[in-house]
Amino acid sequence: MSFNISKFKSTFEKYGGPARASLFEVTISKVPETNSDIDPISEFSFFCKSANFPGLSIQNQVMRNSTRLPQNFPSTLDNAPFSAIFLVDSDYQILTFFHNWMQRVLNYSTRGGEFSSIDTGEGYSGGLMPYEVGYKDDFCCRISMKAYSTESDLGRYYEVVLDRAYPFQLGNLDMAWEQNDSYLTLPVSFSYDSIYYSGDRIGNPSTRSKGLLET
Repeated sequence: MSFNISKFKSTFEKYGGPARASLFEVTISKVPETNSDIDPISEFSFFCKSANFPGLSIQNQVMRNSTRLPQNFPSTLDNAPFSAIFLVDSDYQILTFFHNWMQRVLNYSTRGGEFSSIDTGEGYSGGLMPYEVGYKDDFCCRISMKAYSTESDLGRYYEVVLDRAYPFQLGNLDMAWEQNDSYLTLPVSFSYDSIYYSGDRIGNPSTRSKGLLET
C-alpha cells in the first residue's frame, strides 16, 4: 500500500493539526514565602524557557524459568523528575526565589552562625537549623504544565498536574566571557508525590476496599 499524503494531512487536520512544542505554560501554587520580588502566581510562567512534559515509566520484574524465555511483569510506577529551564533576570530574583525555596527543603546555609535558624514565616512549622530538613507540608506545592492546542481560539490544552512537588536540584549557571550574546539560564529538577493528566480516566469508589476498611 502506497503512502497517501492527502489522507495523512486530512487525518491530522481532523484532530487540529500537529501539536507545537512551543505552546506551553508552567504555573505553580502554594509556594513557600521567599525574599524574591517575583509573584509566583502571575509572573512565574514567564521565566520558564523550556520544560519536559513528564512521561510514565512502569518498572518490570523479571521471572526466569529454565524451560522458557524470561517473562516481564509490571510491578510499580517510577516517577521520573520533572525538569525545567528558567531564564535568569538581571536582578537575580529568580535565583533568590529558588534558593529560598530550596532552603525551606533543607537549610543549606550557615549564614548567621552554625546554630542560627531561618524564619519559616507565618503559617509554617518553625525555624530550620543549618542542614535540617523541613516538613513537606511547609515546602511542597502544585505544579501545572499545559500544552496548548494550535487552535488557540478554542482554548484547548492537555494538562499534567504534579502534587506535593518541590525542587531538589538546581543546576550550575554556565558563564563565560565569550558568551556575550547568550542569556543566563537555570536548570531545575523537581520531585513530586502524585501525577494527573487531562486524559486520565477518573476512578470511582470501589467495593474492593470495603473489606479492608471494615477490618
